[in-house]
Amino acid sequence: MGGSYSDLNVYFCSKKGGYDGIGYKVKTTLENYKECSNFIVLIHKIDFTPPADGRNYNVILYDGDNSNNGNYVFGYYYPSDHNQVIEEVRTYYSVLAPNVPLVVSFKTKTNIYNCYFGDLKNAGWDRAYNISRYSFGDRLEKERLLQEFTKLLLNRKIRFVIGKGNKDIMLYKQEINYEANFRLICIPKGNESILGSECLFSLNFNKNEPICPDDPNPEKPNYCLRAMVNELCGSMDDKESCGKFLKQRLSHKHDKFQIRHNNTIDEYFLRPFNKELYDGIIVYLVREENQKPPDTLCDEEKDERSLALLLEFIDSSKEKTYLKRKDKDGCWWYQEKVDYNDDATLLSALREIKLKVESQKVVVILDKTEKYKGVSILKGEVQNPYKKYTHEFKKGYEPVLLFERQQQEIIKGTKPKAKIVEVYYLKTKSRDDKQPFLIVFDQGSDYKDKKAYHFNNTDKFEEWKEFEYHDETTKKKITEKDLVDKLYERVGRIERNLKCVENLNILRSMAYEILTGKDPPTFKEEDETEVTRPPEQQPPPTTEPLSIPLIAGCTVGGVVFVVSSAVGYGVYWYNTTIKLLT
Repeated sequence: MGGSYSDLNVYFCSKKGGYDGIGYKVKTTLENYKECSNFIVLIHKIDFTPPADGRNYNVILYDGDNSNNGNYVFGYYYPSDHNQVIEEVRTYYSVLAPNVPLVVSFKTKTNIYNCYFGDLKNAGWDRAYNISRYSFGDRLEKERLLQEFTKLLLNRKIRFVIGKGNKDIMLYKQEINYEANFRLICIPKGNESILGSECLFSLNFNKNEPICPDDPNPEKPNYCLRAMVNELCGSMDDKESCGKFLKQRLSHKHDKFQIRHNNTIDEYFLRPFNKELYDGIIVYLVREENQKPPDTLCDEEKDERSLALLLEFIDSSKEKTYLKRKDKDGCWWYQEKVDYNDDATLLSALREIKLKVESQKVVVILDKTEKYKGVSILKGEVQNPYKKYTHEFKKGYEPVLLFERQQQEIIKGTKPKAKIVEVYYLKTKSRDDKQPFLIVFDQGSDYKDKKAYHFNNTDKFEEWKEFEYHDETTKKKITEKDLVDKLYERVGRIERNLKCVENLNILRSMAYEILTGKDPPTFKEEDETEVTRPPEQQPPPTTEPLSIPLIAGCTVGGVVFVVSSAVGYGVYWYNTTIKLLT
């Protein structure tokens, strides 16, 4: 081994490709931590090129990149044998703080030394043979990363709410490939941080905070107006006069960022997340027409036109929860895991999401009874024994039916387009059915554009059937108009004949029989006639009247009993009172 050492620098911010030095090559890769996708690992793989000897290199850690070293973190000095030569440096981060290391691992030929980043930074440097002093072992569990990240956030959480809410939130933008895709990362900066769904997608570029719809637009830096004036007046002879004129005309119009709030999500899809606590939330977006990032801060508002594709709700103690865009207008979002291991597979997943949302859909939320995103009019009508909800849309497209946030397939084969969708629910006086029993799709122009589907008297949407009618008497082919007329005739029959049914299960069975042509028995009401009261009659006597001698005998007996009782009491009073006194 030679007597002199060279420095081999490892840069925490060099996350793509790699770099070369004299006698060595460093290849960098960034991938998900295998035990939990809430953490990522940056790998610096070191290869020494002969005749270079790894024992002649000190490994120095910096928090910058190979073009800008950044701050010195730690030095691994003077390896004395081949077992102390570092082959890999692995740096572990949370996805919510991708520039703040939690754990640094040194891999040699014989060992792995996992060290807390804070311990290395405090030490500053040490000799290679002392590295075990900083290691907590050769196995890195998820719990250790979670512990370090909790320290980093000071145990703070974001409470996510539906609607408005913006309290103590840090929101910053991070490029993924410095082309079309980027992400907004939300983390808490207070002990009671709150983030509302309406404030998820727009960023105050000056303060790195969310912007809600009612907030004023943030001001641009002063140099933005100066740069615009210089660009417009640069080729003119009288630049000074041109500049004064433009500043007067443009100062009020171009001194603020124009925040558009293009991305929104209906509260229906956010109910599972409402009022829950998270370490952070990430929003993935793609720029329109796959544009590249803005050149300067003055152009940041261009990213307001970007399309949100994916949300990640992160609790580091659990797996991520994903919410994925499913249609172009943002009326349909779906909770589904998105698999990716690194930036390359992440970008592939985002491209796939974007490709699938290009098609237009009519999203019908069956279990919504008030207006929602995408529907123009939603009106309800109560007719015992059913409720009818009419969903009207601006244009007719292929429908997507959602119930309890899950897509339901009731149509086999080609789906009809729909501009108006009627949804019917059965009800009794005391109870409403939880699932619909009839759905009618209407393009809104003619009878032939209506298609109806009904339940099969079960709770399974996949068993639904298309409404049919066959005239068994005439054997004639039925027209579209006749079919629609027959449908509403049977709906009317359900209303007339079943309004008094109080058992919901019986009501479901009888409604199914009517829809399928097996009408339950009906009861003809009797003609009302005038009712007259019958003449009043005296009831006959139930016993014989008493005889005169019996009445007289009873009277005399009563008198004798009263007199004898009085005489007896007089004798008793005389013996007990008068004699004692005399």
